[in-house]
Amino acid sequence: MSGEEHLACAVDISAYTYLIAAGTLPENRESAGQSGLAAAWHHNAYAIPLSKGEQYDLINQKRAALMAKDAPQAIEARAIACIRQRLPRPRRSKLPAQQASAVSTFS
Repeated sequence: MSGEEHLACAVDISAYTYLIAAGTLPENRESAGQSGLAAAWHHNAYAIPLSKGEQYDLINQKRAALMAKDAPQAIEARAIACIRQRLPRPRRSKLPAQQASAVSTFS
């Protein structure tokens, strides 16, 4: 993902959490529970060259503009897609299948 794509995800997730807090969207516990970690991950991916004040001002400005023009359901769909991009993926074992299952049994 590019820095702009990470920024867009951070803004979508921020708007999504605001819409849940306002009662505009119902809470999806799975997505809402992962939103903080995902927003931080996307935020850190674009924000390195900016000061903290610039980072948060940019998110706040873009979130306000986004919430003024997009439907809550569209914001929710993009935010959930961004949250899923951040979710950890299962590790693939380098061991043959029988050894991998034996190792996980005793771990």
